[in-house]
Amino acid sequence: DGVMGIDLGTVNLRLSHFQTDGGGGGGAAAASTSANKPVVVVDREGGRSPPAAVYFDDDGGDGEDNAAIWGRLAASKMHERPGGVLSPGRLLLEDDDDDDDEQRRRTSDAVKEVVRPACRNALDQILGASSSSRSSSSSASSSKSGPLFSVDPRSAGGGYNVRPSFAYPPVEDGNTGEWDAGYVSRYSEAVGGLSSPPSAAAFVPEPVAAVAGARTLGILPGGAGKRGAGAGAGGTVMVLDVGGTVTSASLVAPSSSENARHEGDADVLECLRLPSLGGEALIEALVNVVARDFFAVRAASEVNDAMALQRLHDAARGAVMELSGGKNRVQVNVPYLTVDERMRPRHLDAGIGADVLEAEMNDLVRSRSDEYAAAGALSKNMPPAKDLASAFSSLIMRVLEEGNMNPFELEAVLVVGGGARSPIVRRALRRGLASIAGEQFVDDRMVVPRGEMIEELVVLGAAVVGGKS
Repeated sequence: DGVMGIDLGTVNLRLSHFQTDGGGGGGAAAASTSANKPVVVVDREGGRSPPAAVYFDDDGGDGEDNAAIWGRLAASKMHERPGGVLSPGRLLLEDDDDDDDEQRRRTSDAVKEVVRPACRNALDQILGASSSSRSSSSSASSSKSGPLFSVDPRSAGGGYNVRPSFAYPPVEDGNTGEWDAGYVSRYSEAVGGLSSPPSAAAFVPEPVAAVAGARTLGILPGGAGKRGAGAGAGGTVMVLDVGGTVTSASLVAPSSSENARHEGDADVLECLRLPSLGGEALIEALVNVVARDFFAVRAASEVNDAMALQRLHDAARGAVMELSGGKNRVQVNVPYLTVDERMRPRHLDAGIGADVLEAEMNDLVRSRSDEYAAAGALSKNMPPAKDLASAFSSLIMRVLEEGNMNPFELEAVLVVGGGARSPIVRRALRRGLASIAGEQFVDDRMVVPRGEMIEELVVLGAAVVGGKS
């Protein structure tokens, strides 16, 4: 009855549904997929991307006697309980020591405690609790350990007759040097109990999913309508993904390309990542600007009031969203943020311009230039990154060098990721790309989806590719 796309990011979780056979349950979201177009699943609170965060009520986190909270409530404790709130997506990226059983268990438990309840709620909402899409032993799918998905409605294992398709970032395994091996192994182990049989789950590289989503929705129509597309329909596409905590540049080509590293309709030729650079860096930069003035510190990390810092981050997140909507200036207002030495309340009411935030972002990038270089993500033929645009241009140049390509061989440059909703980021991407290939190239081949689509293409494409596997 369809495919569920699952995009577990380092900050947010997104789900989508793709009706592959014209059938479906009674949910409104299911009905909207009848035209063979995937849709994003909206959760019960009306959100399209709940926080991918989990908090265990003690230090165990073994999934046995420890209650766990996930999503918005867990994220609200991020600064109140530093180190206690886990990001499953980040753990999957960072916990690459397969010999550390405790670390691997922690990662697996964190993934389960976020993905399982989110998928269970989405399936119930889309298909309905009484849907015929559920297998003959459907009671198991509502339990904490039974499968949620089944490719065989007659299966005794239970679960909906829906195939899960997990998007994942292409990562080179630090221990073996193999492409994706460690990440996919950890991810499949964590979500193995969700499917009956476990092999029913599909795993799709995020850049491949982004291109598939763009083509399916007509955002990237095979080169048509883009002047001067060098590779023509089905050519190589560069995907620039500005996520929550990481920015990546990937080359995606038709699967017949030589030296490709994935099978399917398209393959990832190369992928490089800039750590600690994404949408969360914008929030960090804004918090630093406000904290320096309000708390008289050099950086927000010096603020000792955890509750005040949490409230400041929450306000900064909202302010960045307003700036991403096109405003040039926002007001950050937090009443009763803290007290002075005489225990009188202090209220925050600060106006921040987009130009101030952009300057702070450039300072942040400059301070991390050595970290980016150490990650091997910057071109050795370009000067050290001095601002956001130069970091992007060096990343783009590096991935082209690794792929032995020049930019004019690309069909398009596709921009995705929640961080790219910010005009500051989009301007920097444009300047960075133009510094390599020129303004005309950017006009012809840089594709920036509008609105929420820019951060949802990956999860939509994951469902499309999963439906073909």
